[in-house]
Amino acid sequence: MPRTFADWCSVLGLALALWLLAAKPRAHVKRWALNWWAERSRASLQQRVKKLQAVLLRIESLQALTEFEDIVLRGILGIVMLLVLIPILAVMAYIMAFSDRQLALIPEDLYRQTMLTLLVFLNVLVGIGIQKVVGEFRLEHSLDYRASLRNDIAKLQARLP
Repeated sequence: MPRTFADWCSVLGLALALWLLAAKPRAHVKRWALNWWAERSRASLQQRVKKLQAVLLRIESLQALTEFEDIVLRGILGIVMLLVLIPILAVMAYIMAFSDRQLALIPEDLYRQTMLTLLVFLNVLVGIGIQKVVGEFRLEHSLDYRASLRNDIAKLQARLP
């Protein structure tokens, strides 16, 4: 059980990093939620269809990724996630190995743990930024995403009265 502020932040950082690894399920849940919300009224349904058509029109002009390019980008994302997780795990190991088990924190120890926590947080933010940019690039250049957009547009248009 985490005892200090830095322990809690390390656990939260690890949870955030693991959540980032599950980007694909998050995208499906987000798309389902947006489609459900658009179902609530005809006007919002038409607005959602127009928005999806605009996105499809924008990404249709982009060149699709080959299978090799997609594999390379997935590998780059894996390396980025590894680089984000290594410092988090190292800080957690450092805190567990070198923090004393007393409840009262001395100012130097609190300062050190706060700085380590902030560095881990900064590292996670950089990892999130890199993953978001590369993930959006992969998504926009994916044939599967284009097909799913067309499928979503067709489903939404079928619900229009």
